[in-house]
Amino acid sequence: MSSILKVDEIQNTAGTSALTIQSSGAVKKPNLPYLYADLHNGSSAGYDAHANQTPVQFRRVISSSGGITLNTSTYTFTVPLTGIYQINYQLLIQTAANLDFSIAPSQGNEVFRSYRYNARGIAASLAIPLNANDTFQLRNTSGASHNIHRNTNATDRYSSLSVYLIS
Repeated sequence: MSSILKVDEIQNTAGTSALTIQSSGAVKKPNLPYLYADLHNGSSAGYDAHANQTPVQFRRVISSSGGITLNTSTYTFTVPLTGIYQINYQLLIQTAANLDFSIAPSQGNEVFRSYRYNARGIAASLAIPLNANDTFQLRNTSGASHNIHRNTNATDRYSSLSVYLIS
């Protein structure tokens, strides 16, 4: 026995749309948590020193929805819901070096590290389980200080991070 459910939208009891099926068949989830951030600090583009074992200084949220937050004093991201999150980052470094950066979640046990030998840039992506209100930072774990590019606007955004709920 099979069933067909013919609906264009699914809402919660308060009427908030959770899922919309467009006429093309595409599925839209309007409140899916995501955040996109960069290192802009209000001044012109340049490079900021990041000591070993310190967080990358993400200072500006470019866009967000659904409750993921960035504490711009501690450079810590907080997720609103339990689930699997996709985290993507890219960094431009002033001079070539051995690069090692880590995603450090608050629960401590799961750390994702990425490494590049003698490079001016590093980029990585991962999917990681997080609980509601868990936090994470992107940290310099290279064993040395690195100068990371901060941008003025979108035309020179070489260092950024995005995070979004995927499941």
